[in-house]
Amino acid sequence: MNKQKKYIIITLLLVLCCTLLMSSFVFATDSDIDINSDVAQSIIYQMVQSINNKDWGTYSELQLDEYKDSLKDFLLNTDNQQSSIGILSVQSASIKEIKALPKAALTGIVDLESYTLKYGDVYSFLVGTTYKVKKESKYFLNGVNYNIILVGKENDKWKIVFNGDAPLEVLRPKGYGFNSDDETSSLKVIQEKYKGNIINKKGALLSTNKKVSETSTNAKILEVSAVQSSSVSSFTLQEPAIIAVYHMYGNSSLTGKADPYYHTTTYPSFDVEYVSDCLPVEVYDSWDIKALCACALAVKEYGWYNILHPKTPASTYGADVVDTVSDQRYEYNSHTLAPNCNNAAILETSICIRSSSDNIFNAQYRAGTSGSPGTQYGGVLSQYGTQYLATTGGYSNAISILRYYYSYSDKSSGDIKIFNVNYP
Repeated sequence: MNKQKKYIIITLLLVLCCTLLMSSFVFATDSDIDINSDVAQSIIYQMVQSINNKDWGTYSELQLDEYKDSLKDFLLNTDNQQSSIGILSVQSASIKEIKALPKAALTGIVDLESYTLKYGDVYSFLVGTTYKVKKESKYFLNGVNYNIILVGKENDKWKIVFNGDAPLEVLRPKGYGFNSDDETSSLKVIQEKYKGNIINKKGALLSTNKKVSETSTNAKILEVSAVQSSSVSSFTLQEPAIIAVYHMYGNSSLTGKADPYYHTTTYPSFDVEYVSDCLPVEVYDSWDIKALCACALAVKEYGWYNILHPKTPASTYGADVVDTVSDQRYEYNSHTLAPNCNNAAILETSICIRSSSDNIFNAQYRAGTSGSPGTQYGGVLSQYGTQYLATTGGYSNAISILRYYYSYSDKSSGDIKIFNVNYP
């Protein structure tokens, strides 16, 4: 009997010890999360301080390894400094307001899953930074500028893994903004960008980016066949005339020739030149025209979103996008090698897509798997999947293919809308 009591007592003690040990482990993990969040926030302060101090070495080291050398070369270039290009126009910088964002806030805006796979735990913030600039541009304005910033670890070092202009038109209605006066004025800036007007925080017009229609009759006829323009709504939105592309690739992957615009920014026409020079390095020219048109519209939507909300490294250079997979691959003049891709870019000239809530959205896409359609309503277009749907899946036009991916997803809560763009 005594032995049995001793056994029970020993067992209870062991259970108690295990419980205490597990509890301390859980509390330590929660504590680590809090500490890491604080560290992540301190990295953002460090980055802003480096901008204020013109400490471009520190600024570059806080960026991802694939960008830091190119950034350092750009930022230390005396010609760029004298011209006040991009971030080099900033004279002073300080954080006005900052808040952590839950994962739900990033839905449809940032592909958080891919960042988590690459960098482990990622910490997300909405940051309002006060800038004083030498020359205002859409990338850096006097007053408070709002960005979504993600911080994570690369090779065990804390880095800024994402830094993009905040889509306040999406965040604020969902309750993720600050609801401050500065944020309200920034929202007005965004609303004017949708109209093709670049204004500063005081409402003064800095520049315009508005396309003038030059669509040919033949292109219009082809468009009806491939896209079914009968489904187009009367919603009007000002399509941009140009997109600013910073060239980071030294040589063409298609021809092997050197890029004549390496480490400079070019301004191709947005709807044809840019789209037609992206498609040949993203898809195959032999694909069905319906698949090519769907991919062309996805390329166009992604480009338009980044004209509205550019991210680093492009915005650092004073550009909307770079020509690498950080955005979407772009090779100058590649359309000459891909007539069908070029035709698809022409077909979608006056057609665009928007979310069910009337926003231009971040049209993400992936290569996908040959012979598979990809996930329906998954919010991510499969390039191989478009070809499958066009040839095997029975989808009759590009719009129905796009709806397969983007409707009822994190990009659009309802059916995506198709519209004719507005021209002045």
